[in-house]
Amino acid sequence: MAKVPIEFDLPEVESDREGRIVMEAEPSGEGVDRVTGKAKLSDEFGFRVIVVPDRLKTKLKVGLIPSVPTVEMLGRLGIEFVEVDPSSPSPPDIDLLIVGEGALRADEYQLERELEVEGGYSSRAEAGLPPPHKAKIQPFHALPLWLGEFVERGGRVLVLAQTERVLSRWFGFRTAWPGTRRVFVRCPWHPVMRGLDDELLSLWRGSSHLTYSYTSMGPVGDPAVDWLGFKNTRVWKWGSYGTVASVVIEKPHLGDFLSLADCEFDLNYTPLLEYRRGRGLILFCQLDLCSRSEPEPVVKRVFENLLSYLENPFEKRSRRTIYVGGREGEELLKALKVRYELAPPSELRGGDLLIVGPGGGDALRAAADRVAEAVRKGMIVLCLGLDPDELEGWLPFEVRLARREVLFTPIGRGDPPFLRGIGPSELHWRGRIKIWAVEGVPEGGFRLSTGVFAAVPFGKGWLVFLQATPDMFDEESRPYLRLSKQRCAQMVSRVLANCGAAFDDPLLKRISAGRPVRVDLTSLRWRLKPDPEGEGERLGWNGPGLDESDWIDTSVPGYWEDQVEGLKEYDGVVWYRARFVLPEELPDDRIELVIGAVDDEDWVFINGHLIGHTGRDTHPENWWAAERRYKVPREVLNSGGENVIAVKVLDLGMSGGIARGPFELRSAPRWLRSYYINTPIAEDDPYRYYRW
Repeated sequence: MAKVPIEFDLPEVESDREGRIVMEAEPSGEGVDRVTGKAKLSDEFGFRVIVVPDRLKTKLKVGLIPSVPTVEMLGRLGIEFVEVDPSSPSPPDIDLLIVGEGALRADEYQLERELEVEGGYSSRAEAGLPPPHKAKIQPFHALPLWLGEFVERGGRVLVLAQTERVLSRWFGFRTAWPGTRRVFVRCPWHPVMRGLDDELLSLWRGSSHLTYSYTSMGPVGDPAVDWLGFKNTRVWKWGSYGTVASVVIEKPHLGDFLSLADCEFDLNYTPLLEYRRGRGLILFCQLDLCSRSEPEPVVKRVFENLLSYLENPFEKRSRRTIYVGGREGEELLKALKVRYELAPPSELRGGDLLIVGPGGGDALRAAADRVAEAVRKGMIVLCLGLDPDELEGWLPFEVRLARREVLFTPIGRGDPPFLRGIGPSELHWRGRIKIWAVEGVPEGGFRLSTGVFAAVPFGKGWLVFLQATPDMFDEESRPYLRLSKQRCAQMVSRVLANCGAAFDDPLLKRISAGRPVRVDLTSLRWRLKPDPEGEGERLGWNGPGLDESDWIDTSVPGYWEDQVEGLKEYDGVVWYRARFVLPEELPDDRIELVIGAVDDEDWVFINGHLIGHTGRDTHPENWWAAERRYKVPREVLNSGGENVIAVKVLDLGMSGGIARGPFELRSAPRWLRSYYINTPIAEDDPYRYYRW
């Protein structure tokens, strides 16, 4: 089967148009088709003409962290830019910083590592990627340390598509990379989505080269990937033709993140994510705009919309946020990183956001007139999971509640501003949840059909009712509600942001922390020496400044019985030593040392300081096979200079040594403390595959 292009000329038009292509054919031979019995066959399909200027204009002063595909695209679109040196101590005179597509990917060596981890490949050709001279792999780029401050002061950042490893290990996002071919508009009112719809965001022309195109099965079993530190199996991937987004982001549970489009499992992933902080914003665009094998007309429309919006973004004003209620609601706000204060109702003002949690009704009843006055002047009141008793006596109007079990709540794309960015993933739960549903609101109010949400205007302000909160999802007794609890947290965060709440999420800290550090300790020159008398520490074998000329060269991981002739029958203590150099600037991360396993017990030293121990006293059930994960205090490390690592291993019998990798010094995974309410487990990955 071959693709046969159909070419024809169209007249010039000033706006988008639709047309149809009709093909008719007459059967040969007897003149009647044997299947249909018809003398003439016909088929037809529609097409759309997208009108976008060849050259785009912008008033913005654009800076670029370059990648070859992005430089070429900006050149074709006529967009002028200055190249930004990420190592510079301060930003240049720019309004907009563009991070080029794939610009944060490392050099050719790390690209091969990505292929190996993500797809089980040993070469670019096997992965369906072009050879290096055609892909024009650029040198590694870092994010500038001034980026967070740049955003806080009103700077705008456009991050074009990056690889899964960059998004998870650098930014701290959870991701999926199945090669998305269909994307659905979530916010049709947003300027970035102007002139776009579900059809235009599906099955793009050509293939994307951001990630591998085919999955290598390997010698046995199913393909496996590293998903947030878990080795999860995957189904096979067969090409990337038609891909719209190679890697997509799981919607964050907390922070001011607005998903402009949905895709993939449960529609809980997005290729277009807007982040607000201070006076600035960051737009993550994971649509494959630049690295395509064939031109896609919609790409120009998307780029035009992005530039137009970043030139004149929505003004976002945060409100002073006050909480009234019990400890349960306050713990939720802390978990979601909401900035709030505790203040008496007598201090409420028209521009505030008042959050009312369970237990807040008594305080508000005593100040009902003050609440009503502040709402009339523009205050927003957000009620979180309140029952009729909590609402009685302080609302300026009547709201009827009823106990109801809710499983799924339909939601449209043009619902009121308080629901912007919320879709089916947040409101389709995996079990029935009992809530106090809003059954009736005054004229002019709005409610979702199940009563899980309602909003009522009052004067210049609003009263908003969100009747489902994460604590209603008991995942301990009903584990299948784990995902629903996460999605409910997403919904609460998004409603809070839409109401004007500000957040202290760690994104700006993450992107200003520098490149995550990773030292592969297995690649070092290792030496070992037996210590049958146990005198190593007294002799200084655990610290720097030691003469190792009489030590034995070895490699890790491995067992000394297999590596050293004189130690085949040796049980006891053996010391390992190696040296490594760290960069001048270490990221603002927690640093950890990871060892797959040591047989049997170990004591690990860096520059003479004990950083961790595992043995029968700490892991009585599996000390010989337990993974080691030790926190490394920053003060023991010598940034910009040489460091010495020493590992004391005690073998209690049979084989001994540093038994299994990984063995590395690294930044603690940034996805563990980022924008999600819980620590991931392997089962959180909806793309894991189990052969039946």
